[in-house]
Amino acid sequence: MERWGMTPAEFDEALRRYPTDETLYAWFTERVTPKEVGTANAWLLSERTENLDRQDAEEGAVAQRR
Repeated sequence: MERWGMTPAEFDEALRRYPTDETLYAWFTERVTPKEVGTANAWLLSERTENLDRQDAEEGAVAQRR
């Protein structure tokens, strides 16, 4: 969330105010720039690959090697 430029409290408030996927997504895309999304995704893929692989394994998904 930090890389999106928001605090956990702001996101929690958005979850309360925007109860559907559609309304939450609309709020998110108005607040977060494509550059911030790209930066967060790049960080996740470069710094947290191990966490993503573990989550895939827990969910029964086969992790693709990068």
